Amino acid sequence: MIARNGFVETYKSRVEEIAATGMVLAMPMRQGYPIILSSGELFQGKFILDGTAYQFDCRYLEKKQRPLPVWLTSLPMNISKIQQRNFVRIDAVLDATLLIPEDTDARAASDNDSVQIKTITKDISGGGALVILKHPLPPGRLLSLSLTIPDAGVISAKSEVVRSEQPKSDQEVYWVALKFLDISEKQRSLIIKHIFKLQLERRKKGF
Repeated sequence: MIARNGFVETYKSRVEEIAATGMVLAMPMRQGYPIILSSGELFQGKFILDGTAYQFDCRYLEKKQRPLPVWLTSLPMNISKIQQRNFVRIDAVLDATLLIPEDTDARAASDNDSVQIKTITKDISGGGALVILKHPLPPGRLLSLSLTIPDAGVISAKSEVVRSEQPKSDQEVYWVALKFLDISEKQRSLIIKHIFKLQLERRKKGF
């Protein structure tokens, strides 16, 4: 991630080599053109290890074009674990299905012992979703959440209720916040990709 003119630009890369003095990264590209920074410029990176996301600061040093176009950078600095609350959250209406075990021990219940509720989301992030229900759910309740992502299909994740809130006291409508407990990085990436797409569309419309 690179901060420029008040905006954060995000690009994909990969680590080609790590040495005692620095790293070699595949050169990030935008529409087929290489991204070049000023020598000494700071940028932020992110990587996934054993299902946990981490972020770090790094300093661009120089580029090399042969045998492959790469960045030469410093070693990572200020490495920290990314908490779920750090995922970008955006208002988004998606079809959602909750599979809620009736058994008091939700982890031991089978699908045959579960209640299925079809609803929609109010917002989503890479770490969870806010769904709209007619009744609250207690914090800590375990369930399965399925979301229909446009152009990507249905993704499912074991989830936990974080909180339930009633936005209007005179209406039986509740916003139930869920966090993902077990989701593949591939599925999380589909959600994040959809979020970035929505952000881009709304920015073009001036929202």
